[in-house]
Amino acid sequence: SELLATATRGLYSARASGSSTLDHVHLSRMVQRSLATLERYSAHVDLTEVCAQLRALGAYKGLISLCTRAASARDPGNEALRPQDPSSTRMQQLHYLRLECYQLV
Repeated sequence: SELLATATRGLYSARASGSSTLDHVHLSRMVQRSLATLERYSAHVDLTEVCAQLRALGAYKGLISLCTRAASARDPGNEALRPQDPSSTRMQQLHYLRLECYQLV
């Protein structure tokens, strides 16, 4: 997450100074590396904070990918996607956990 924060600060600086395309490519690579790490640990990520940073960077594809990965981590058996008893407390909890992730998009 610190790498993503660094990328965010760098992108804001780059935009303010009218920097070169090469700087933007470097920042894009930093964001992609950060996303790869965040996706591996998506169950432990502060999604609200990270999604705000991704949105600020304009990294919408990464934002969607991270949120769907986090939803899958919260419901690894995909039980909420095909509930046998939608009224059960467990299904409602899993549904809500997934919904929290999707609402950040």
